[in-house]
Amino acid sequence: MPTLSSGNGTVTLVGPCVTPTPTPVTPTPTPTAVGPTPTPTSALPTPTPTLYDDYTITRCDGGFNNYTVGRAAANTFPTNTVLLMPDGNCYEIIDPSFTSGTLASAVYANCIACIPTPTPTPGAPTPTPTPSPTPTPTPTPGGPTPTPTPTPTATPGPCIAIEVGFSTGLYNGCCVPPDSSGIKYFNANSVASATRLYSGLGCTELDRGTIYISQFGSTYYEFFNGVKTAGPTSCPSCP
Repeated sequence: MPTLSSGNGTVTLVGPCVTPTPTPVTPTPTPTAVGPTPTPTSALPTPTPTLYDDYTITRCDGGFNNYTVGRAAANTFPTNTVLLMPDGNCYEIIDPSFTSGTLASAVYANCIACIPTPTPTPGAPTPTPTPSPTPTPTPTPGGPTPTPTPTPTATPGPCIAIEVGFSTGLYNGCCVPPDSSGIKYFNANSVASATRLYSGLGCTELDRGTIYISQFGSTYYEFFNGVKTAGPTSCPSCP
């Protein structure tokens, strides 16, 4: 072991000098800024609510009212005056109502547009017109024999008897009495759906003049020479 002496002291060298290894320093991480959480956007639009109006109603054909209040899209009346209800029957609007009603299946301008052409109800037999005899053509000498032209046969239509109120203008058939009441003959099973008024049983001739007819006392119709020319119109107040 080497020794080093100097003056009064002695230093003993125990080994070679070693350069120390530095300890690595780990850097402090820099925090990353965190942004706000985005708000999710709805992909579906907000639905617009459907508005409805309610009306008191009565059947166009005068049958039993399965519904007394009907519902349709707002402002249906007065452009359209008839509701086709879920029972398959047509109902005429009488007045607006504040009672919630049953939603109509469809709307129509009037009873005629809503009600399909009715099947005639069996009643008194309609007389079959007797065809006029067709004269036998006289052949022309030297020419071909002409073929006789067949005579057309009239096709009978519906002839329905209905109990109604009627007048020539006092209360338009709505107030009985003083208006008259009785049986009139039409080409449909209700005044609302009829387009023709006949003078009597058999329905072979149209009625004459101007007459006002009401079937239920709430509305009336005008017929001129057997043809419907106006209606439905709200009835006036009765005396």
